[in-house]
Amino acid sequence: MASAGLHGVALLALACCCSCSCPPGSVWCGSWQQSEDGRTVWARRGTSVVLMCGGGVYVNSSSNSNNSNSNNKNAPNVHQGFATATTAGSPSSYSSSSTMSLSSSLLSLKLQQQQQQHLWLRSSEMNYLPMVTWLHNRQVISDDRRIITPLGHLNITRVQRKSRGGDVGEYQCFITTHQGVLTAPPTTLYVASLSRNFEMIPKHNVTVREGGPVRLSCQIDSKPQANLSWTREHQPLPQNNRYTEPKAGVLQIDGALRTDAGIYRCQADNQVAGKSRHSSGIQVQVSDSQGFYAPLFFLSPTEAIQMRVGQDVTLECFASGYPKPSITWAYKANASDVHTEWKAVKLEPGKVEISGQGNLVLYSIGVKQGGSYQCTAANTNLANNQRANISQVIEVSVLVPPVILDPPQSKVIRIAETLRLNCTVGGNPKPRVTWYKNGEPFLISGRIRQIDNQLVYSNSITSDTGLYQCIVTNAAGYSMAWGHIYINSSKQNPDPPRDVEVKVLSSTDVLVQWKPAYSPSGVVQAYSIHFVESDGNEQEQQVVSQNTSCVLDMLKPHTNYSIQVRAYNEQASDPSETKMFTTGEDVPTSMPQVTLNATSPTTLLVKWKKLKPEEARGTITHYKIQWQRLNYHVYKVHEESGDVQEFLITNLHPGKKYEVRVLARTGVGYPREESNLPWMTIRMPKSNRKDLPLAPVVTSTIITPNQTKGVMLRVEWELPEDNKVEPDGFLLKYRREGELWTGPFNLPHSSESYTISDLALDWYEVQVKGFSKDGNGAATIHKVHTAPQLVGPNVAATVEKLEIDPKSPTSVHLSWKTLGHRSSESYFYIRYKRMDPTPQESHVTSKTEEVTITGLKPFSVYQFSVRIHTSENKYGSFSPPIETTTLEDVPSVPLNVEHHPVDASTISLSWEPPDTPNGEVDRYMVYYTRNASLPVSQWLSKEVDGEIQSTKLSGLVSNTNYWLRVCGCTSAGCGTLTEPLSSKISAILDEGPGEHSTKQLYLIFGLIGSLLLLLILALIVIYVIKIRHLSSQPRVLACNGNGHINGKRSGPSALRSQSGGGPVGESHEMEAYVPMLTRIPPDFVSAPLDTKTLIQEEGQRLVEQPQASCCITEPDTSTGDQLAQEEEDEQGSGQEQHCEATVTPLGRSNNASLQNNQSYNHHNDSSHDWGVNDSTQVTNLSLTGSTGEGESISLGLPGGRGSMGGLQDTGTLSSRAPSAAAVTR
Repeated sequence: MASAGLHGVALLALACCCSCSCPPGSVWCGSWQQSEDGRTVWARRGTSVVLMCGGGVYVNSSSNSNNSNSNNKNAPNVHQGFATATTAGSPSSYSSSSTMSLSSSLLSLKLQQQQQQHLWLRSSEMNYLPMVTWLHNRQVISDDRRIITPLGHLNITRVQRKSRGGDVGEYQCFITTHQGVLTAPPTTLYVASLSRNFEMIPKHNVTVREGGPVRLSCQIDSKPQANLSWTREHQPLPQNNRYTEPKAGVLQIDGALRTDAGIYRCQADNQVAGKSRHSSGIQVQVSDSQGFYAPLFFLSPTEAIQMRVGQDVTLECFASGYPKPSITWAYKANASDVHTEWKAVKLEPGKVEISGQGNLVLYSIGVKQGGSYQCTAANTNLANNQRANISQVIEVSVLVPPVILDPPQSKVIRIAETLRLNCTVGGNPKPRVTWYKNGEPFLISGRIRQIDNQLVYSNSITSDTGLYQCIVTNAAGYSMAWGHIYINSSKQNPDPPRDVEVKVLSSTDVLVQWKPAYSPSGVVQAYSIHFVESDGNEQEQQVVSQNTSCVLDMLKPHTNYSIQVRAYNEQASDPSETKMFTTGEDVPTSMPQVTLNATSPTTLLVKWKKLKPEEARGTITHYKIQWQRLNYHVYKVHEESGDVQEFLITNLHPGKKYEVRVLARTGVGYPREESNLPWMTIRMPKSNRKDLPLAPVVTSTIITPNQTKGVMLRVEWELPEDNKVEPDGFLLKYRREGELWTGPFNLPHSSESYTISDLALDWYEVQVKGFSKDGNGAATIHKVHTAPQLVGPNVAATVEKLEIDPKSPTSVHLSWKTLGHRSSESYFYIRYKRMDPTPQESHVTSKTEEVTITGLKPFSVYQFSVRIHTSENKYGSFSPPIETTTLEDVPSVPLNVEHHPVDASTISLSWEPPDTPNGEVDRYMVYYTRNASLPVSQWLSKEVDGEIQSTKLSGLVSNTNYWLRVCGCTSAGCGTLTEPLSSKISAILDEGPGEHSTKQLYLIFGLIGSLLLLLILALIVIYVIKIRHLSSQPRVLACNGNGHINGKRSGPSALRSQSGGGPVGESHEMEAYVPMLTRIPPDFVSAPLDTKTLIQEEGQRLVEQPQASCCITEPDTSTGDQLAQEEEDEQGSGQEQHCEATVTPLGRSNNASLQNNQSYNHHNDSSHDWGVNDSTQVTNLSLTGSTGEGESISLGLPGGRGSMGGLQDTGTLSSRAPSAAAVTR
């Protein structure tokens, strides 16, 4: 049975009932036991157990009872009253310290409908039976042995312990009501057990001198914890104060006597399991008393203690020494606080006492008693009268069950409002708050944020309706509270936009398009686009568009996003269906983390880690390994596929320093500005082995494939002529490109070839190296394609040992060696390309084994590779690529040089870096002179660091013309100078006249400022006069997000701080999207939609009342003082207000008239010219406002004829919100 209907439910409680007699407040009863918070239950196998939703237990101790139906006479005696369930001021809540069960006769859920108004929902009145569902280990219970009773209990008959199908595990209940689903933390059921052997017991007999202390301890694995006690000679211990058991399993004997000698045993009793165990005997012997001094030593361990508030706790302090030590206690809140002194613990009978030698007993411990306790044992050496003492500190933590101080409120809100649910908690340690909606935890991301313990839903939607719980847990227990949230919408809400499509434009830009939404009012004012990263915990962002398309820019590359679109008229729609998209790839932003390991003097193993997704910015397709001798300009390159994370570099020089780096590539390319990326340096170990063979020369031949052995490759090799060491054998291994190596195969020293069979049609690498008694020689890696017809004709000769020598900023010299036969007609094909995001490949040919390539760009990375041709259509494979950076050149001229005087003898000079630096600009040279005809070498100069693009020239002569020039410099030299600039500083007179001149200057500035101020005031007056004759056509503030309106474009970068980038706690999204009540002018550029501020734009004034959902736009025809006074009058009235508003259409006429019932609550001057059209007659516009507390809102405009029409219907604008103000013109 998975669920059962209840006659009523009350949340949530812990009850303890069983058929045996239980002492009040006990959590143990016969054949079962539960933890203090009710979340752990131990039961004897074969016992029938009834679990209550929320942690309570009922046990039928009759193990042979199979009757588990609802008519069982042993059914639990369940409390039939209300649980603690409140709303509004005190929402529904439950604590693990409660004494009421989940099962009750009534559903006690209150919902807040109006302030100080409650609604009780009774199942009998609703004709609705809440359902209780139980889960075991996250699976719905659906067997006949575990029955859900009509009161919601789970009756488990004859508890079983099996690896499969047993009853051990987590149990969790869910209560389904017409308002949603509630749950409680899971309860874990264990079958009681007791281990056969003790985990800890003294291993040796104990000998103590008479009068000395004895401490024995034992432990055993038991579920629940066994009751541990000690016996002597199979008899209970004597009842005197020398025998103390401060905690389970510990026995202290203070001042041992000869009569205390004997055999001691530890006894473990698990009454739930019905089992007992006795340990082996420990012989305690008491010898003669000690007559000489013995140093102090603690027998009791130092361990931190955690206890629930209100429990009794014993702090153990037991020490040995002669003379017998005295024990004292001190306390302070924090032992590490060096500024606080220890204070002696004051003893108080019944509250703080000493037990045994020096154990400190704290009865009914309180929160303030948590902290650090210092036990000090001291004695005196009678021989020299020296005082000795030792101390140990015990940390005591007082656990306080969580309590919810500010629970979530039940409420009804309108769609698109921001929902905030509080769950302020107390307890120690700090409780963990988990939020549930309809019984399920949900992900805090996107538009859902948790700030401290407040849950914030921005831009609410109808599916947010449900029961919300905050379940608060810590080591001391749990508590929970809940509230019902209803998102209100109406038939006036527009439909969600349809057919949302996303087109990826780049790695950071996408185009979002959708079909217009249907609006009952016929007009959709705007759309909001909501997007969030799908894979992270980022906050939702939003932009607004007046079109049915929008460009989102500045997104993260190669990132999954989800997007929704909402429509707005006077109200908001639900969001469209969620659309998922992934932005395009980009080049990586960083390099993989590399580790280098020299496996021999000539080989280096390079390993690297994968980049993080935000660093990779795409799928890594290749890795490029680059290495070079330190301070060399040429480096070698090897490229591996994106699934490989190591590479072995061979043929290095022992004892030399090398630089290595690894670059990652996406589909877009390798990182930009490769030349600025760092290298890792390693020195290869020196070689003590001189008798190693050189690398062999390797060639290969493709053997025609047959049906049995597939493609076959014959590999041949020979040692170079200068090889002086005869190898003992050869090692050969091969692999398909990008896969793991096969081999190595150990071949005899006489071998000169090896045939590999069963190869696929692809590129393969073959490695051959000789070895001797001193180790492995250098290896040769030969690369070949097994289907030459697919990659071009194959030539046995290959190009090896390609070397590059940069000769100038624009040229490099290449040289190489040819391995294999080379005919007189053969030539070499050299390809090269500049390593930029869009490389263009070039090539040259050469008849010799060297070539100089010119026409390159300075300080740029180029890649080269060479292959041999015997004819145009017969050629070999390219050599492994090698890269180099061309030399630096002098930079181009600095840009935008500017200067201005600072004082009578100083000029400030600034510029921008050269457009073509041709290297790293390490300095700038500034030249200046009074005689421009002199050669630059004779000008005065100043050197400026290359990171700085400004300087000051001081010590100049006033009233003198200076000529200024600037140039940039690299390691190649200084570049072109800027054109000479002339600068002259006016003279500054002596101090007296100078002060007079300064006063005159201030006077001139003051006069100019006054004239400007008068001009501004005159313009304002003219503007106000003109505005009073303009139309009162309403205008609103909207946001085009990063869409396109009027040829302008903006992106989320300008909006996130307003629409999604700021903290949610500061984001009071609208109580409704009030600006959408009016029409958006076609020429208006959008701004962020969400606003709760007063907006003033071109004479228009938008007034939004904090508690009302009515927004009125009106012409600004009053002065600032009048408006301020009017607002003060409006907001100061707490009574019901009525206003009649006249709305004037666009247009202006000198003979227009304003007729009928026009009310001027704030402007009694009827001489204002409203500028209405000749054919326009405005009478008694009817508007009805609404508060945020459920009152209605209506807008009556049946007589309107658009922006040029007349409005004939009449009505009254009313607002009952105490703080609402009516504005009338």
